[in-house]
Amino acid sequence: DDAAATGDSTIVPGCSATGTRNTYENVGRVVVPGDEDADPTHYCGPANPAVDIEKATNGADADDPAGGDVPTTVPGATVIWSYVVTNRGNVTFARDDVTVADSDRTLALQWVASSDDGDGLLSPGESWRYGATATALDLLDPAVTSGVTVVDGCDAYGTGTRPTYRNVATVTVPGADDRDASHYCNLTPTAVELVGFRAAPVNNGIELSWRTAVRATTLGFHVLRSPTPHVADAVTVTPTMVMAELGAGDGMQAFTVTDVDATPNTLHYYWLAEIELSGRRIIHGPVTAIVYDPSTGYLMYLPLANKP
Repeated sequence: DDAAATGDSTIVPGCSATGTRNTYENVGRVVVPGDEDADPTHYCGPANPAVDIEKATNGADADDPAGGDVPTTVPGATVIWSYVVTNRGNVTFARDDVTVADSDRTLALQWVASSDDGDGLLSPGESWRYGATATALDLLDPAVTSGVTVVDGCDAYGTGTRPTYRNVATVTVPGADDRDASHYCNLTPTAVELVGFRAAPVNNGIELSWRTAVRATTLGFHVLRSPTPHVADAVTVTPTMVMAELGAGDGMQAFTVTDVDATPNTLHYYWLAEIELSGRRIIHGPVTAIVYDPSTGYLMYLPLANKP
């Protein structure tokens, strides 16, 4: 597997039933007047199966239940989980040898066939993707959380007092396995109430607009954009915070931002990052928009979070 060490040696596929491991080959040859013969022989290094799984909830890694990247959602909203399985060893696995499961047995994981290179084999260095969706639970209702894991968390300041949904993804291959946890929590009563979120093409990009009905503790917003459903991949569209009207109480306020860097004919994922007076950041979304042509508009609504 080390190209620098093998130098001019002959390396061929082999050393497994699928013939995909690197195998040393040398050929003995004898020549006499009127005849000759050759015979190859081989050896390979020890098998080192290794696999990795990375799981995200609504685009956030959210490994730590009290981490700042734990997504928030309201009961009844759609939660999207994504799983990336990577072969970290030197052994190739057939699809039937790769088992991906979730601790939440109600989830139906789907293999994303387009993530394969077309041979149905998880080769060394290759990654496969899986996905699942479900409805967000009311984490304060024991009647709906009895079959899932709820832990303390959803507090980047470390008090860990809020109920937090937790599920763990596991990947198993012959000789190796790995697991990765992810989390989400419900919006707090102090979350902003988002009435609507609209993305529409304009002459110089995509115009993003949203309205709020309640923002008593909201300092302002940032808009984030990513070409993937992972908020970790997002860039900030608004380098300067879009300020809310402090002390506006329950009055309606409208906001507009133009994303001048959106790529035409590309699916974009957008999030709103609400910044509270305490400094806490709450991520809302994602929603998506595609710019096909200037005559097309898109209307999207985020889940509502009521504030007393």
